[in-house]
Amino acid sequence: MKFITIITVALTAVSLAQAPAPLPAEAQKVLKLFVGKCDATVDGSPELKGTVHGIPVLGGRFVRDEFVLKGGDGAVLLEVSSMITYDTEKKLYRMWSFYSNGEALETEGPWNDTTRTLTTTNHDKAKQQTTTWTSTFSAEGAETWKLITKDQDGNAVREVSGRSTARR
Repeated sequence: MKFITIITVALTAVSLAQAPAPLPAEAQKVLKLFVGKCDATVDGSPELKGTVHGIPVLGGRFVRDEFVLKGGDGAVLLEVSSMITYDTEKKLYRMWSFYSNGEALETEGPWNDTTRTLTTTNHDKAKQQTTTWTSTFSAEGAETWKLITKDQDGNAVREVSGRSTARR
């Protein structure tokens, strides 16, 4: 019995060690838009300043994005850690975001090559809310972003938008 267990573990380790097929070139191009260091501003709140740092991880299949938002006095108001990838089976981008206030959000959605916009959505049945995240890249290193949460009647419960600009 031990022999079978050892063989099973060994075969599992070998199959896990095999490299998966690379992400499609288009998906790689989109993920690279999130890589680098940026400065961020929040629309309507000039005293709020943020920094964003996106790095490729796990063989380049994911981008880990770290966002820190500070108030005018320099105090950290919010930190967000996200992971972004492309799901080759669903043919959608997926994002998991974890907030320093304890919230967590999983979204997924398509890339629109014409508008250069990634739109991901979460449908929270328990809260009866829909949250949509959009990132539009007007030029290399320039992102306009928006997070909006709506209730079941379509009323905005939370809305924040801003811009991120790559550091040169």
